[in-house]
Amino acid sequence: HRSLGRRWGVLTVMLLIVAEVAHGEVVYDRHVFFDNSLPDRSYYQSQGMVVAPSKLELGDGKFPVDGSHFVSPPNGLRLKWKSASGGEWRMKLKSMARYGRNLEFEGDTLSVWCFSEKPMSPDESPRINLQDRGGTGSGTTTLLASHGPLPGGKWVRVNIPLSSFKNLYPSTEDLKFDSHKLESIWFVQGL
Repeated sequence: HRSLGRRWGVLTVMLLIVAEVAHGEVVYDRHVFFDNSLPDRSYYQSQGMVVAPSKLELGDGKFPVDGSHFVSPPNGLRLKWKSASGGEWRMKLKSMARYGRNLEFEGDTLSVWCFSEKPMSPDESPRINLQDRGGTGSGTTTLLASHGPLPGGKWVRVNIPLSSFKNLYPSTEDLKFDSHKLESIWFVQGL
């Protein structure tokens, strides 16, 4: 991979799950995975890890909050990484705990609003995968695989059909990733 070790990748993100067909009544909680955080240093519902020589910016071991770039005020999440051969990084974004009820997401598309200060090619972008409440994970795909490059200095909506996230392992059991029971979204190093 040509860009390894040459520069930091930086994205600020907001995540929605949208339906291609509009419903008469839209229930906000069933379509928004993350829109903004309480003004703080990091987002509570997240967790990050890094193995050198790769690098990942963390705030208290979590997703850093960015108050200078956002779609929905007052902030967004900043993903800043440097991928290196022999290293690894992962950032897990968890769904908000909704005590007393099991929220089901509606929609067929993961919509990620992305802001990159500099242009970013699909090869430079992180990979992304999903996990449901039962612990079943999806396969991993490149964030910008179906979108193409991001321009620098501009918010862009990247739509990823949930159908592009296949089951992680083919199996004879009935384990199947359920996007309606989405529990976490992982951003991971792509080499």
